[in-house]
Amino acid sequence: MRYGRHLDLILTDHHSVCGDGPTDAEGVGKIYDPTFNGMFSEPPMIALDAGRTFNGGKPPAELSFGDISRR
Repeated sequence: MRYGRHLDLILTDHHSVCGDGPTDAEGVGKIYDPTFNGMFSEPPMIALDAGRTFNGGKPPAELSFGDISRR
């Protein structure tokens, strides 16, 4: 969209290219704590989001959330 002579607004649609959320993966629900209303702590979420590419292709073998740890 063009606004005047000096501004063009470009909008992208990220929903058309996004895949499944990392928390939808099989087995991930085992580290979910309902007390936090579907939220994960940041370190496991970053690892889940990056998947196999995390840490230069060396993702952690285990994820933890509070007292719960899962492989």
